[in-house]
Order: sequence, then C-alpha cells, then structure tokens
Amino acid sequence: MFNLQDIIKSYDLDERKCARVLFPNNKQPDRALDRVLSFESMLDTDQLTRLAKWLKVPVSLLFGSWRATRSEGRITFQKGRYQAFFDDGMITITLDGEAFDTILCDSHIAIVDFINIINTVTNGNGSKSESSN
Repeated sequence: MFNLQDIIKSYDLDERKCARVLFPNNKQPDRALDRVLSFESMLDTDQLTRLAKWLKVPVSLLFGSWRATRSEGRITFQKGRYQAFFDDGMITITLDGEAFDTILCDSHIAIVDFINIINTVTNGNGSKSESSN
C-alpha cells in the first residue's frame, strides 16, 4: 500500500521540497501536498515517477517493499534508511548504518513473520528490545 506520509518519514524528507518535486507547476504545492497527506487527493503515475527519481529508488520501493540483497553469506533487507539482518535467532535493525534495535526470535522464523517484525519496529509501533517467538 502506498502511503506518502510513511515515505516522508522513512526518507526524512523536507515536506516543502517534496511538494515542489511532486507539484512543480502548482502555484501552491504545499496545499496540494497537504491534500495528498490527508487522503483528499492521490498522486498520479508521473508524480510517483518524479518522487522515485528524486529519491533515486525504483518506484516499487515507494510501496513499502523491502529490497533484499545477499552479502557476506547473509541476506540484508533494506527500505529507505533502514537495514535489517537475521542471524542465529536475532534480528538486527540499523538506521543510517547505526544500531537501531535488536530483537530475539525463533531461529526458524518465517520470512513473512520477519517482515512483519521489522515493519512494526521501523514504523514506530513496536517497543525496542521486544522478544518474539
């Protein structure tokens, strides 16, 4: 699901700059952005493309998907400024390369459960250092 407010938060964007990127020909880009943020209006495909280009990410990342890469024998999940790693029953999440949270969990956790945990923590809905089985 696309949520512009989540993207602004995740990428730590300045709302005024974002408004000018999304609404370059609008006389009041801040008001246009406010309408999108309050769900009174929606972005079109051109605006989504401009946003992705500005952020230097594929459009698919704007829809909340975590991008997985493999390095040093482990899989790293990245979304915005966050990275998440799973190793020996522990999920480690970093923000801008700095430690953000560590969660103990079942060493045989399903990928969907892993994604749910990291989404909960990175969206600010989970408390730090919670244990999950």
